[in-house]
Amino acid sequence: MKLYKNMGDCGDFSAYGGLLVYREGNRFQAEYWQAGDSEEDNGTAYRFDLDKCTLTDGILSDNPYHPKLESWFAKSIESMASFGGVSTGELRQWFCSEDIYWLGRAYELLGHYHGFFELDSYPLELSEAEARKRYYHVERYNRRHNRQGG
Repeated sequence: MKLYKNMGDCGDFSAYGGLLVYREGNRFQAEYWQAGDSEEDNGTAYRFDLDKCTLTDGILSDNPYHPKLESWFAKSIESMASFGGVSTGELRQWFCSEDIYWLGRAYELLGHYHGFFELDSYPLELSEAEARKRYYHVERYNRRHNRQGG
């Protein structure tokens, strides 16, 4: 998979973290990096698919084969939206968006609200050195796309 968008920190990504979006064909996958509290603490990388939802007859579904089957997080959409400072309608639009930026923001808010462990129950634990090695390509991406830190 190739890095498609850095939606996280544009400075030292491995130290501060955030959301990265990778693309392979029509498939998008996100990785949320949460750095450790200190250099001695491991950080955590959560990986999850960015699946576009549907909204049919007021039902928010993450199942493309059963659009009337409510997603596991649909019942909390109002509190999640309030938590994120957006309207419920706006958050529903984000989950159904063709724009990967808004879809990524929807899943990032979902992770912050419910916990990223709900999106990836087998996250990677990385030391600072492992994180720098894993996210080296983010610095190149930032330079290529004129994203400056600081």
